[in-house]
Amino acid sequence: MNSARLDHLVSSGTIGFQPLRLADGTRFSVKVRAGAALAEAFLFPGLEAPATTAWEFDDIAEHWLTGGPLGAGELYLNVPVQALYALAEAHGGFFPEVTPDDEVAMSPVAQLTAAGVECVRDGGDNGHCVRLLLADGITLTFTGSTARRDCPHPDASVLHPVRDHAGWSAQANDGGDFLLDVYSSAGRGLAYEEDTAALVAAVLERVRRSGGSVPQGGAVESAGAFAARFLAERGITAHADSAAGLDWLIVSHRQDTTGFPDTRTASYVLLAVHGEEFEDYTVKRAATRPGDRWHVAYHSGTESPEAVSALGLWPAGEFGAVADWIARWIADPQG
Repeated sequence: MNSARLDHLVSSGTIGFQPLRLADGTRFSVKVRAGAALAEAFLFPGLEAPATTAWEFDDIAEHWLTGGPLGAGELYLNVPVQALYALAEAHGGFFPEVTPDDEVAMSPVAQLTAAGVECVRDGGDNGHCVRLLLADGITLTFTGSTARRDCPHPDASVLHPVRDHAGWSAQANDGGDFLLDVYSSAGRGLAYEEDTAALVAAVLERVRRSGGSVPQGGAVESAGAFAARFLAERGITAHADSAAGLDWLIVSHRQDTTGFPDTRTASYVLLAVHGEEFEDYTVKRAATRPGDRWHVAYHSGTESPEAVSALGLWPAGEFGAVADWIARWIADPQG
């Protein structure tokens, strides 16, 4: 962990409170006498004090009486200097000092890595980007543009220096029809640090909406594969519905047949994940997004207008309850 700034403040002392920024974007300020073993620390909103004896002496009263000279946050007295280093290490270290000669991707990659998101640099004849694999199977990429229009791929570069930064863009793609613009600052003229902070915030929000990230090369099991495997472990066969673009699973009441079931002669159940964000029905992606639900519908296997009926929605994490219902339905001779 590069702690050069804190090292300097502790050894030389501070005049008033001096700010420090951590790798995950949280901040605190420190006030300390040169060479002292204890310091005062002010934690800005979003940064919580560890539940240790080192952080017991919070001076809420004085902070209130003085009108909160540092703004919203919490003031702690007599914090061991070593506890400041431990706090920084728990948040991924200190935010890297950015210089005009640094590569533009260094800062966002460091912040995302500190937040537990694995980033992989990628590139070739069409430019360079940073790639993230999300838990719902989406691949998110971000790239930069440079003011140096004479460089290769000026609108798809993460290799140019900070001094030439002109903007960021980020997109999410599932390898098929799904394409989402996550962030773009083209033409906005934002300063590098402001632009990068906004990019990281947008990427982390997409990561949250996708249910997290996974290591590159890690397996992302689609909802359909998961459901089919779960049901197979109970002796129940499910089929992908190719007529519906493989967006649904079909479970036939007749489990004694091989191959795709004849939906004209037997009742069946349709399964899909319903997502709140895009109102989609699919089994192609993983059921990891907040608000995902298993949508279950029943079809009588007839041409009647009343042949289809919705049975309900189950939270994505409760597929066991869906499987239990299907097992009982198959066991019922009436179907």
